[in-house]
Amino acid sequence: FIFAILMIAIAVYMLKRKCVDIASGKTLPHGGTGKIVLIGFLVGLASGYFGIGGGFLIVPGLIYSAGLDIIQAVGTSLISVGTFGVVTALRYAISGDLDILISVLFIAGGVLGGFAGSHLASTVPKRRLTQIFAVIIIIVAIYMMYVNLSVLSFV
Repeated sequence: FIFAILMIAIAVYMLKRKCVDIASGKTLPHGGTGKIVLIGFLVGLASGYFGIGGGFLIVPGLIYSAGLDIIQAVGTSLISVGTFGVVTALRYAISGDLDILISVLFIAGGVLGGFAGSHLASTVPKRRLTQIFAVIIIIVAIYMMYVNLSVLSFV
């Protein structure tokens, strides 16, 4: 339930924030490296604590801490999550807690979906894409709240 509230707060922040276009190669925004590392730490902490993938947290975190637009934040998030994922997957593979066939099939679908999704994203204005992303976060958060409240009502 607490995580769903965090999701809604992040989505509201994204909806209220003005879209800023920062070209690659520019200097870091106010707060610079320390701010980015701190937000990265908090995203990692929340991901570890709640047991979720941090992708939806990383994107707004990068928008806030580094001043990236939605497309830059998604691209940066994907390379970050991919790197974390490889390290974590190796740990699971070493311990034998990995189904290779299912992983390969899921990756194949993900690669195809990734190509299609990135193409679609390039056709939508950045502000609209941010709004869509935020609304999806809110819908998922409301669903999570509903499920949590349903479970609590049966206890």
